Amino acid sequence: MFMEEIPKHDLENIIEQAITFPVCTSHFVGNETLRFDSSSDYAKVSWANDSIHILELFHGPTYTFKDIGMQFLGRLMGYLLDQQEKQEKISILVATSGDTGSAAIHAVENHPLIELFVLYPGNGRISNLQERQMATNTSDNIHCIRFDGCSDDVDVVVSRLFQTESLKPFRLTTLNSVNIGRILMQTVHFIFSYVQCFATKILQSAKDGKPLPPVRFCIPTGGLGNGSSCYLAKCMGLPVERIIMAVNENDTISRTLATGTFKMEDVKVTNAPAMDICNPYNIERLLYLMSNRNAELVQSFIKNQSLPAGAKLDNKVFESLKNQFSSYSADQSEVCSTIKNIHKQWNEIIDPHTAVAVCVAKKLPESDNSDTPLICVATAHPAKFPETIENITGEPYTLPEPLQCLLEKQLHVTDMELDTMEDSVAEMIRQFYPRQ
Repeated sequence: MFMEEIPKHDLENIIEQAITFPVCTSHFVGNETLRFDSSSDYAKVSWANDSIHILELFHGPTYTFKDIGMQFLGRLMGYLLDQQEKQEKISILVATSGDTGSAAIHAVENHPLIELFVLYPGNGRISNLQERQMATNTSDNIHCIRFDGCSDDVDVVVSRLFQTESLKPFRLTTLNSVNIGRILMQTVHFIFSYVQCFATKILQSAKDGKPLPPVRFCIPTGGLGNGSSCYLAKCMGLPVERIIMAVNENDTISRTLATGTFKMEDVKVTNAPAMDICNPYNIERLLYLMSNRNAELVQSFIKNQSLPAGAKLDNKVFESLKNQFSSYSADQSEVCSTIKNIHKQWNEIIDPHTAVAVCVAKKLPESDNSDTPLICVATAHPAKFPETIENITGEPYTLPEPLQCLLEKQLHVTDMELDTMEDSVAEMIRQFYPRQ
């Protein structure tokens, strides 16, 4: 994809610097056994009937799946900036519901040509550790902004800032999943996990000239970025039979696939904050792909989605979505029970987001049940939510040292009012951009 612009050895160096951790470690969950194999960076995945495979993507520096795409994309941006004849800065705006911010910070901290502005909700809408992973950073090019609202509120602010003519000279960009670079990089872990699960069967299929064995994915879903990546992986040839989008009480996607109408409701605060989103913005990307790249149809959808009645999907697009995707919800009580049961039976901990996916996978209706192996995506380390885990298990939770040390550090954050945030952030961008 980048070979015409980046020499092969430079691209290899970017990848080596970005992915310094296990890309994905998969484990097997059967009806009676749960095997956690930590003997290698890339644990082998067993095959069994009636099985669920757990794909761990949280072994990066900030303990979230977003490290995989973010570490590469941040270094790619840095590389391209360094190649400029005229050394000009860029301003990166990131809105986060908890995990994107810390991953972005770690990817671009201290780069002299990048100013990163991270906007996140306060008032308990993210965990204490999620905030500390962002706001304790002291790099000169990192600017954390806290506001009283939800992540959907700040998405609107960021969208307006990108449309502000007076900010165009400041070269705004983002590391959110609206950036296609994030989506493309995240296709890799779906392909990688498939190869892990089916290495022997893939070779046998190639030898016999038979189709590749199919797979299903169950993905904790907030902004729909990971679901979009999985669909693109399928478009590239990955034999994905079904993409199941697991949601919590913020179930816009689930209701849309049930009714054909996209209608947002107020955001509900849950124990899986990265999924507390009522407007999963990558739905626009999926609709564009499903409608054979019909931009007018997507523009009409965007115009109607905030109406009281919601936005009714085009019938053909709706059928196309249902042919590729399913979506089901798990409420907080079910999430807590899932975490508690796995801990009780196997003495292992999964985080609330992963628990949503596992819970949904275990209660799929008959229409979505099949013998095709199902891979649940584990998107965050449980250590990011120690209070939640302790409340559920009734036992103390020991933090990894990199997170434990954050508890003693001072926060460096600017508080802003949501009503005046657009102007305040714009002024901050202007303030820091000239520093070269």
